[in-house]
Amino acid sequence: MKIAVGSDHRGFQTKERLKNQLVNQGHDVSDCGAESEASSDYPDFTLPVCNDANVLCLPADLLSEELIRRMVDVWLTTPFEGGRHARRIAKVMAAERYLCGPQGQDAPKKSKKAKT
Repeated sequence: MKIAVGSDHRGFQTKERLKNQLVNQGHDVSDCGAESEASSDYPDFTLPVCNDANVLCLPADLLSEELIRRMVDVWLTTPFEGGRHARRIAKVMAAERYLCGPQGQDAPKKSKKAKT
């Protein structure tokens, strides 16, 4: 499974351990940042990580490493139930297309019209 992970500076060490867990389980992991424990802002990493609303947010400093490992295992093995969630995911995907373009690329810049 392709999985994107991201964190701010406070979650950096937890993200690094989680990446190892996921890779060892055979997942294709993409690290969207942060790249160190240097101060950073979590909103910088949220959009690249979000996909189909399958997002798990964990407080790195409030949960043990074992509890995080177990929570991630349950999250990854729980099947998508569809139903009312499908409508909500469609809304998230529409927002992604609006913000990032159809292929997750940056939205095209609007050109300024020259004054005549």
